Amino acid sequence: MKVNGTEVKHPKIFAQYTQWLGRNLTEGRELVGYRCPHCESTLYALCPAVGDVTDSLASCPVCDGGYFRIIDNENGQPVACIHTSPALN
Repeated sequence: MKVNGTEVKHPKIFAQYTQWLGRNLTEGRELVGYRCPHCESTLYALCPAVGDVTDSLASCPVCDGGYFRIIDNENGQPVACIHTSPALN
């Protein structure tokens, strides 16, 4: 299976991600969109509460590329910052 021309490395993980995304969209949760730094797929993460910042190591459900994700919602306008390192690939 391909998404935006990229072969999905782990179809089961991708299916779980799409179920998670659908459930959160249906429940009206606020999500932050960003692009995978490796395959450019559009991905989403939960938005932290206003005044909060979250960070995590993450991997793309499409290409399995690793990255460090920071979501800053300190002022009510969430921003996703994505950082890569050769060690995360």
